[in-house]
Amino acid sequence: MTPALRVGKGGVGSAYKGQITTLSQCRELLEHHGRFLRVKLYPKNLLATLDLAKDAASAYDKPYQKVLEIGYKSMGQGQFNIWATLIVLDLMDKGDYQEPILATHREFLEALKKTEPKLVEGFSHEGKRVVKTMNEIKSTIEAFLTDNQTEELPEINPFERLGFPWSS
Repeated sequence: MTPALRVGKGGVGSAYKGQITTLSQCRELLEHHGRFLRVKLYPKNLLATLDLAKDAASAYDKPYQKVLEIGYKSMGQGQFNIWATLIVLDLMDKGDYQEPILATHREFLEALKKTEPKLVEGFSHEGKRVVKTMNEIKSTIEAFLTDNQTEELPEINPFERLGFPWSS
């Protein structure tokens, strides 16, 4: 469940093809190996939630790629920042982003709404769906871990397992 929890914590930033694969693999592992003496060792609706998240992330990918492509063409790869666009759409927290970059991306989205309103609407809708399902994964797994007095496994540095002296 830990890889799925990490994807859930990543929110809309975790909605890309590699993480979709992670969600699929977690679901398959839980479905086939998540039982002991017919008792499920994972939260009740987690498999369905993982399916929803996988579907939401897959549906989100197409408008995401299109907005990214249009942003790069209109503003250039050095100026366009997809994360700022997600913040303007209220799909992510503001974090350390400054108002000038957000204003630029707000203008970009306003211009895009005039030329491709369905794309912006679909991108925003699918993004909100991803945020909802990722939050659901996160809260479901965290509640399960708390209820069962367990915790998330720490991420292991692969170099530490090999015993390299310079990894610490």
